[in-house]
Amino acid sequence: MQKSISFFLFVFVLIIVALQSTYFFYLWDVKSSYINMFCLIMSILFTKRTNTNIVYIIVSLLLLFVSLLWGTELHIPIDEIIICGIIYNLLSLSDIDKQIIINIWTYCLGIILSLSLVGYLLIPFGLLPNLGVISYGSGAYYYLNYGITIALIDNYASIPRFNSLFLEPGHVAMISCFTLFLNKYDFSKKRLWMIAIPLLFTLSLAGYIIGFLGYVLYVFSTNKISKIIRYIVYIFLGVCVFWIGAQTYNGGHNIINEVIVERLTFDEDKGIVGNNRFHGYVDQDFDKYLSDGTLLYGLGYEKFTENVANGGYSGAGYKMFMLKRGILGTIFIFLFYFMLCRMASNRRFCYGFLGMFILTFLQRAYPFMLSWLILFALAVRSSWDNKLDSEGKKLDNKF
Repeated sequence: MQKSISFFLFVFVLIIVALQSTYFFYLWDVKSSYINMFCLIMSILFTKRTNTNIVYIIVSLLLLFVSLLWGTELHIPIDEIIICGIIYNLLSLSDIDKQIIINIWTYCLGIILSLSLVGYLLIPFGLLPNLGVISYGSGAYYYLNYGITIALIDNYASIPRFNSLFLEPGHVAMISCFTLFLNKYDFSKKRLWMIAIPLLFTLSLAGYIIGFLGYVLYVFSTNKISKIIRYIVYIFLGVCVFWIGAQTYNGGHNIINEVIVERLTFDEDKGIVGNNRFHGYVDQDFDKYLSDGTLLYGLGYEKFTENVANGGYSGAGYKMFMLKRGILGTIFIFLFYFMLCRMASNRRFCYGFLGMFILTFLQRAYPFMLSWLILFALAVRSSWDNKLDSEGKKLDNKF
Protein backbone atom coordinates (compact mmCIF):
# COMPACT_ATOMS: atom_id res chain seq x y z
CA MET A 1 0.00 0.00 0.00
CA GLN A 2 1.50 3.31 -1.11
CA LYS A 3 1.21 6.20 1.33
CA SER A 4 1.75 9.86 0.55
CA ILE A 5 4.73 11.86 1.76
CA SER A 6 2.33 14.09 3.67
CA PHE A 7 1.09 11.07 5.66
CA PHE A 8 4.64 10.20 6.72
CA LEU A 9 5.24 13.83 7.62
CA PHE A 10 2.25 13.61 9.95
CA VAL A 11 3.65 10.38 11.46
CA PHE A 12 6.99 12.11 12.03
CA VAL A 13 5.28 14.98 13.89
CA LEU A 14 3.17 12.49 15.89
CA ILE A 15 6.34 10.67 17.00
CA ILE A 16 7.88 14.01 18.00
CA VAL A 17 4.79 14.71 20.13
CA ALA A 18 5.01 11.29 21.81
CA LEU A 19 8.74 11.69 22.50
CA GLN A 20 8.34 15.23 23.81
CA SER A 21 5.63 14.14 26.25
CA THR A 22 7.99 11.43 27.55
CA TYR A 23 10.68 14.05 28.27
CA PHE A 24 13.06 13.30 25.41
CA PHE A 25 16.28 15.31 25.93
CA TYR A 26 16.39 17.12 22.58
CA LEU A 27 12.79 18.26 23.03
CA TRP A 28 13.00 19.57 26.59
CA ASP A 29 12.89 23.19 25.45
CA VAL A 30 10.13 22.71 22.87
CA LYS A 31 6.76 24.07 23.99
CA SER A 32 4.26 21.24 23.87
CA SER A 33 1.33 23.50 22.91
CA TYR A 34 2.98 24.44 19.61
CA ILE A 35 3.88 20.96 18.42
CA ASN A 36 0.54 19.57 19.61
CA MET A 37 -1.29 22.21 17.55
CA PHE A 38 0.92 21.46 14.55
CA CYS A 39 0.22 17.74 14.96
CA LEU A 40 -3.53 18.36 15.08
CA ILE A 41 -3.40 20.43 11.89
CA MET A 42 -1.32 17.74 10.18
CA SER A 43 -3.73 15.02 11.26
CA ILE A 44 -6.69 16.96 9.84
CA LEU A 45 -5.03 17.78 6.53
CA PHE A 46 -3.03 14.65 5.76
CA THR A 47 -4.88 11.63 7.15
CA LYS A 48 -7.86 9.75 5.81
CA ARG A 49 -10.51 9.01 8.39
CA THR A 50 -12.77 5.97 8.16
CA ASN A 51 -16.28 5.37 9.43
CA THR A 52 -16.08 4.48 13.11
CA ASN A 53 -18.43 4.20 16.06
CA ILE A 54 -18.89 7.93 16.49
CA VAL A 55 -21.03 7.58 19.65
CA TYR A 56 -18.32 5.70 21.52
CA ILE A 57 -15.68 8.18 20.35
CA ILE A 58 -17.71 11.23 21.43
CA VAL A 59 -18.46 9.77 24.87
CA SER A 60 -14.81 8.74 25.27
CA LEU A 61 -13.50 12.16 24.32
CA LEU A 62 -15.96 13.91 26.65
CA LEU A 63 -14.58 11.77 29.49
CA LEU A 64 -11.03 12.64 28.43
CA PHE A 65 -11.88 16.34 28.23
CA VAL A 66 -13.47 16.40 31.70
CA SER A 67 -10.60 14.45 33.24
CA LEU A 68 -8.01 16.76 31.65
CA LEU A 69 -9.76 19.79 33.24
CA TRP A 70 -10.44 18.15 36.61
CA GLY A 71 -8.16 19.47 39.35
CA THR A 72 -6.61 22.23 37.23
CA GLU A 73 -6.76 26.00 37.55
CA LEU A 74 -9.51 27.89 35.70
CA HIS A 75 -8.39 28.57 32.13
CA ILE A 76 -9.50 28.52 28.50
CA PRO A 77 -9.13 24.82 27.58
CA ILE A 78 -7.26 25.22 24.28
CA ASP A 79 -4.59 22.59 25.05
CA GLU A 80 -7.23 20.11 26.17
CA ILE A 81 -9.23 20.61 22.96
CA ILE A 82 -6.08 20.07 20.88
CA ILE A 83 -5.29 16.81 22.71
CA CYS A 84 -8.84 15.54 22.22
CA GLY A 85 -8.63 16.48 18.53
CA ILE A 86 -5.40 14.51 18.05
CA ILE A 87 -6.86 11.43 19.74
CA TYR A 88 -10.09 11.71 17.72
CA ASN A 89 -8.16 11.70 14.46
CA LEU A 90 -6.03 8.76 15.56
CA LEU A 91 -9.10 6.74 16.56
CA SER A 92 -10.64 7.51 13.17
CA LEU A 93 -7.69 6.14 11.17
CA SER A 94 -7.96 2.81 9.38
CA ASP A 95 -6.42 -0.21 11.09
CA ILE A 96 -3.78 -0.40 8.37
CA ASP A 97 -2.70 3.20 8.96
CA LYS A 98 -2.52 2.53 12.69
CA GLN A 99 -0.32 -0.50 12.07
CA ILE A 100 2.01 1.54 9.85
CA ILE A 101 2.38 4.13 12.62
CA ILE A 102 3.04 1.40 15.21
CA ASN A 103 5.78 -0.09 13.01
CA ILE A 104 7.46 3.26 12.39
CA TRP A 105 7.23 4.21 16.08
CA THR A 106 8.79 0.88 17.08
CA TYR A 107 11.67 1.31 14.66
CA CYS A 108 12.30 4.90 15.81
CA LEU A 109 12.26 4.01 19.50
CA GLY A 110 14.45 0.97 18.86
CA ILE A 111 17.03 3.05 16.98
CA ILE A 112 17.11 5.72 19.71
CA LEU A 113 17.53 3.19 22.51
CA SER A 114 20.08 1.06 20.65
CA LEU A 115 22.31 4.00 19.73
CA SER A 116 22.07 5.31 23.28
CA LEU A 117 22.95 1.90 24.67
CA VAL A 118 26.10 1.75 22.52
CA GLY A 119 27.08 5.15 23.89
CA TYR A 120 26.29 4.07 27.45
CA LEU A 121 28.54 1.01 27.12
CA LEU A 122 31.39 3.14 25.72
CA ILE A 123 31.35 5.63 28.62
CA PRO A 124 33.36 3.52 31.13
CA PHE A 125 36.16 3.16 28.57
CA GLY A 126 36.38 6.89 27.94
CA LEU A 127 35.53 6.40 24.26
CA LEU A 128 32.68 8.90 24.21
CA PRO A 129 33.39 12.62 24.72
CA ASN A 130 31.65 14.31 27.63
CA LEU A 131 29.90 17.45 26.33
CA GLY A 132 29.32 18.85 29.81
CA VAL A 133 26.76 18.86 32.60
CA ILE A 134 23.10 19.62 31.85
CA SER A 135 20.12 20.00 34.17
CA TYR A 136 16.35 19.73 34.04
CA GLY A 137 13.67 21.29 36.19
CA SER A 138 15.48 23.96 38.22
CA GLY A 139 18.26 21.59 39.16
CA ALA A 140 16.01 18.65 40.09
CA TYR A 141 18.01 16.44 37.71
CA TYR A 142 21.64 16.68 36.60
CA TYR A 143 23.21 14.69 33.76
CA LEU A 144 26.47 14.18 31.94
CA ASN A 145 25.77 14.86 28.27
CA TYR A 146 27.37 12.47 25.77
CA GLY A 147 25.32 13.48 22.74
CA ILE A 148 23.75 10.11 21.98
CA THR A 149 23.02 9.37 25.63
CA ILE A 150 22.76 11.30 28.89
CA ALA A 151 23.90 9.84 32.21
CA LEU A 152 21.84 10.76 35.26
CA ILE A 153 24.11 11.87 38.11
CA ASP A 154 22.94 9.85 41.10
CA ASN A 155 24.97 10.12 44.30
CA TYR A 156 23.41 6.90 45.60
CA ALA A 157 24.40 4.66 42.68
CA SER A 158 27.90 3.32 42.10
CA ILE A 159 27.44 3.64 38.32
CA PRO A 160 24.76 5.56 36.35
CA ARG A 161 21.73 3.57 35.25
CA PHE A 162 20.78 3.62 31.58
CA ASN A 163 18.17 6.27 30.80
CA SER A 164 19.02 6.77 27.09
CA LEU A 165 17.96 10.33 26.15
CA PHE A 166 15.00 10.40 28.53
CA LEU A 167 14.51 11.97 31.95
CA GLU A 168 14.78 8.78 34.03
CA PRO A 169 15.42 5.05 33.57
CA GLY A 170 11.78 4.58 34.58
CA HIS A 171 10.60 6.61 31.59
CA VAL A 172 12.60 4.34 29.27
CA ALA A 173 11.18 1.25 30.95
CA MET A 174 7.61 2.59 30.82
CA ILE A 175 7.55 3.47 27.12
CA SER A 176 9.50 0.31 26.21
CA CYS A 177 7.01 -1.97 28.00
CA PHE A 178 4.07 -0.24 26.29
CA THR A 179 5.71 -0.67 22.90
CA LEU A 180 6.49 -4.35 23.50
CA PHE A 181 2.85 -4.98 24.44
CA LEU A 182 1.60 -3.03 21.42
CA ASN A 183 3.72 -5.35 19.25
CA LYS A 184 2.31 -8.42 21.04
CA TYR A 185 5.74 -9.37 22.42
CA ASP A 186 6.53 -10.83 19.00
CA PHE A 187 10.30 -11.22 19.30
CA SER A 188 10.51 -12.70 15.82
CA LYS A 189 10.60 -9.01 14.86
CA LYS A 190 14.20 -7.90 15.29
CA ARG A 191 13.15 -4.35 16.13
CA LEU A 192 11.66 -5.56 19.42
CA TRP A 193 15.10 -6.76 20.53
CA MET A 194 16.32 -3.20 19.91
CA ILE A 195 13.90 -2.19 22.68
CA ALA A 196 14.01 -5.19 25.02
CA ILE A 197 17.81 -5.30 25.42
CA PRO A 198 18.14 -1.59 26.36
CA LEU A 199 15.22 -2.13 28.78
CA LEU A 200 17.37 -4.60 30.72
CA PHE A 201 20.08 -1.98 31.23
CA THR A 202 17.68 0.50 32.89
CA LEU A 203 17.84 -1.65 36.04
CA SER A 204 14.25 -0.55 36.59
CA LEU A 205 12.60 -2.94 39.02
CA ALA A 206 9.16 -1.57 38.16
CA GLY A 207 9.94 -1.90 34.44
CA TYR A 208 10.90 -5.56 34.82
CA ILE A 209 7.76 -6.35 36.82
CA ILE A 210 5.40 -4.44 34.50
CA GLY A 211 7.05 -5.94 31.41
CA PHE A 212 6.53 -9.45 32.78
CA LEU A 213 2.98 -8.86 34.04
CA GLY A 214 2.17 -7.18 30.73
CA TYR A 215 3.25 -10.35 28.95
CA VAL A 216 1.03 -12.37 31.30
CA LEU A 217 -1.92 -10.09 30.49
CA TYR A 218 -1.21 -10.38 26.77
CA VAL A 219 -1.08 -14.19 26.84
CA PHE A 220 -4.31 -14.32 28.85
CA SER A 221 -5.91 -12.12 26.19
CA THR A 222 -5.01 -14.79 23.60
CA ASN A 223 -6.26 -17.75 25.70
CA LYS A 224 -2.87 -19.50 25.37
CA ILE A 225 -2.73 -20.54 29.03
CA SER A 226 -0.42 -23.53 28.52
CA LYS A 227 2.11 -21.22 26.88
CA ILE A 228 2.11 -18.84 29.83
CA ILE A 229 2.59 -21.67 32.34
CA ARG A 230 5.62 -22.89 30.41
CA TYR A 231 7.15 -19.44 30.28
CA ILE A 232 6.46 -18.80 33.97
CA VAL A 233 8.47 -21.92 34.83
CA TYR A 234 11.36 -20.75 32.65
CA ILE A 235 11.24 -17.25 34.12
CA PHE A 236 11.05 -18.59 37.69
CA LEU A 237 14.19 -20.68 37.14
CA GLY A 238 15.92 -17.70 35.52
CA VAL A 239 14.98 -15.42 38.44
CA CYS A 240 16.35 -17.97 40.93
CA VAL A 241 19.70 -18.08 39.12
CA PHE A 242 19.70 -14.27 38.83
CA TRP A 243 18.87 -13.82 42.53
CA ILE A 244 21.53 -16.23 43.79
CA GLY A 245 24.15 -14.80 41.44
CA ALA A 246 23.43 -11.19 42.49
CA GLN A 247 23.65 -11.98 46.19
CA THR A 248 26.81 -14.08 45.98
CA TYR A 249 28.92 -12.23 43.38
CA ASN A 250 31.51 -10.08 45.13
CA GLY A 251 29.78 -10.73 48.44
CA GLY A 252 26.66 -8.89 47.25
CA HIS A 253 28.56 -5.67 46.55
CA ASN A 254 27.41 -5.24 42.96
CA ILE A 255 24.97 -2.89 41.24
CA ILE A 256 22.46 -5.63 40.37
CA ASN A 257 22.11 -6.60 44.01
CA GLU A 258 22.06 -3.01 45.26
CA VAL A 259 19.60 -1.58 42.70
CA ILE A 260 17.25 -4.54 42.17
CA VAL A 261 17.53 -7.49 44.60
CA GLU A 262 17.90 -5.56 47.87
CA ARG A 263 14.89 -3.40 46.93
CA LEU A 264 12.75 -6.56 46.92
CA THR A 265 13.50 -7.42 50.54
CA PHE A 266 10.68 -7.10 53.08
CA ASP A 267 10.18 -3.83 54.93
CA GLU A 268 7.76 -3.60 57.85
CA ASP A 269 6.48 -0.12 56.92
CA LYS A 270 6.63 -0.09 53.10
CA GLY A 271 6.05 -3.77 52.27
CA ILE A 272 9.25 -3.92 50.24
CA VAL A 273 12.31 -1.66 50.42
CA GLY A 274 11.80 -0.54 46.80
CA ASN A 275 8.34 0.88 47.54
CA ASN A 276 9.62 4.46 47.63
CA ARG A 277 7.41 6.34 45.17
CA PHE A 278 6.15 8.92 47.70
CA HIS A 279 7.97 11.38 49.94
CA GLY A 280 7.08 14.11 52.39
CA TYR A 281 3.51 14.10 53.67
CA VAL A 282 2.01 12.18 50.75
CA ASP A 283 1.20 8.96 52.61
CA GLN A 284 -0.03 10.79 55.70
CA ASP A 285 -2.26 13.25 53.80
CA PHE A 286 -3.58 10.57 51.45
CA ASP A 287 -4.89 8.55 54.41
CA LYS A 288 -6.26 11.69 56.11
CA TYR A 289 -8.10 12.99 53.04
CA LEU A 290 -9.39 9.53 52.21
CA SER A 291 -10.95 9.34 55.68
CA ASP A 292 -12.57 12.80 55.67
CA GLY A 293 -13.84 12.61 52.06
CA THR A 294 -11.60 15.35 50.62
CA LEU A 295 -9.94 12.81 48.34
CA LEU A 296 -13.19 12.29 46.43
CA TYR A 297 -12.70 15.58 44.59
CA GLY A 298 -8.97 16.08 45.21
CA LEU A 299 -7.12 19.10 46.60
CA GLY A 300 -7.26 21.02 43.34
CA TYR A 301 -4.53 22.90 41.53
CA GLU A 302 -3.66 25.66 44.01
CA LYS A 303 -3.39 23.65 47.23
CA PHE A 304 -1.63 20.72 45.57
CA THR A 305 0.88 22.98 43.79
CA GLU A 306 1.57 24.83 47.04
CA ASN A 307 2.35 21.55 48.81
CA VAL A 308 4.69 20.49 46.01
CA ALA A 309 6.44 23.87 45.98
CA ASN A 310 7.16 23.86 49.72
CA GLY A 311 8.52 20.31 49.60
CA GLY A 312 5.57 18.68 51.34
CA TYR A 313 4.73 16.45 48.38
CA SER A 314 7.02 14.65 45.97
CA GLY A 315 6.75 11.42 44.03
CA ALA A 316 5.24 9.99 40.87
CA GLY A 317 2.68 7.33 41.79
CA TYR A 318 -1.07 7.06 42.10
CA LYS A 319 -1.30 8.90 45.44
CA MET A 320 0.17 12.07 43.93
CA PHE A 321 -2.31 11.92 41.07
CA MET A 322 -5.29 11.28 43.32
CA LEU A 323 -4.34 13.99 45.80
CA LYS A 324 -4.47 16.53 42.99
CA ARG A 325 -7.37 15.22 40.89
CA GLY A 326 -9.27 13.09 43.37
CA ILE A 327 -10.99 9.75 43.10
CA LEU A 328 -13.51 11.15 40.61
CA GLY A 329 -10.77 12.53 38.36
CA THR A 330 -9.09 9.12 38.40
CA ILE A 331 -12.35 7.37 37.55
CA PHE A 332 -12.98 9.73 34.61
CA ILE A 333 -9.62 9.09 32.94
CA PHE A 334 -9.85 5.31 33.30
CA LEU A 335 -13.46 5.37 32.10
CA PHE A 336 -12.05 7.02 28.97
CA TYR A 337 -9.61 4.14 28.45
CA PHE A 338 -12.37 1.63 29.28
CA MET A 339 -14.68 3.15 26.65
CA LEU A 340 -11.92 2.78 24.04
CA CYS A 341 -11.72 -0.91 24.98
CA ARG A 342 -15.48 -1.25 24.57
CA MET A 343 -15.44 0.21 21.05
CA ALA A 344 -12.53 -1.97 19.90
CA SER A 345 -12.94 -5.14 17.86
CA ASN A 346 -9.78 -6.49 19.54
CA ARG A 347 -11.41 -5.95 22.92
CA ARG A 348 -9.47 -8.59 24.87
CA PHE A 349 -6.14 -7.18 23.68
CA CYS A 350 -7.17 -3.65 24.70
CA TYR A 351 -8.33 -4.81 28.12
CA GLY A 352 -4.91 -6.40 28.60
CA PHE A 353 -3.25 -3.15 27.52
CA LEU A 354 -5.46 -1.23 29.96
CA GLY A 355 -4.38 -3.65 32.69
CA MET A 356 -0.76 -2.76 31.93
CA PHE A 357 -1.63 0.95 32.08
CA ILE A 358 -3.23 0.48 35.50
CA LEU A 359 -0.17 -1.37 36.81
CA THR A 360 2.05 1.43 35.50
CA PHE A 361 -0.27 4.07 36.99
CA LEU A 362 0.33 2.69 40.48
CA GLN A 363 3.98 3.74 40.43
CA ARG A 364 4.21 6.20 37.50
CA ALA A 365 0.87 8.01 37.25
CA TYR A 366 0.95 9.82 33.91
CA PRO A 367 -2.34 8.80 32.22
CA PHE A 368 -2.56 12.18 30.43
CA MET A 369 0.90 11.84 28.92
CA LEU A 370 0.39 11.99 25.16
CA SER A 371 2.60 8.96 24.63
CA TRP A 372 0.11 6.96 26.74
CA LEU A 373 -2.89 8.37 24.87
CA ILE A 374 -1.35 7.95 21.41
CA LEU A 375 -0.19 4.36 21.91
CA PHE A 376 -3.54 3.31 23.36
CA ALA A 377 -5.46 4.96 20.51
CA LEU A 378 -3.25 3.07 18.03
CA ALA A 379 -4.08 -0.20 19.80
CA VAL A 380 -7.82 0.19 19.20
CA ARG A 381 -8.96 -1.72 16.10
CA SER A 382 -12.20 -1.34 14.18
CA SER A 383 -11.92 -4.61 12.18
CA TRP A 384 -11.26 -8.15 13.29
CA ASP A 385 -7.79 -9.46 14.08
CA ASN A 386 -7.70 -12.05 11.28
CA LYS A 387 -7.87 -9.32 8.66
CA LEU A 388 -5.44 -7.13 10.57
CA ASP A 389 -2.87 -9.89 11.05
CA SER A 390 -2.91 -10.70 7.36
CA GLU A 391 -2.32 -7.05 6.47
CA GLY A 392 0.13 -6.69 9.32
CA LYS A 393 2.45 -9.33 7.85
CA LYS A 394 2.58 -7.43 4.57
CA LEU A 395 3.29 -4.22 6.40
CA ASP A 396 6.10 -5.84 8.40
CA ASN A 397 7.79 -6.81 5.18
CA LYS A 398 7.54 -3.27 3.91
CA PHE A 399 8.51 -1.29 7.01
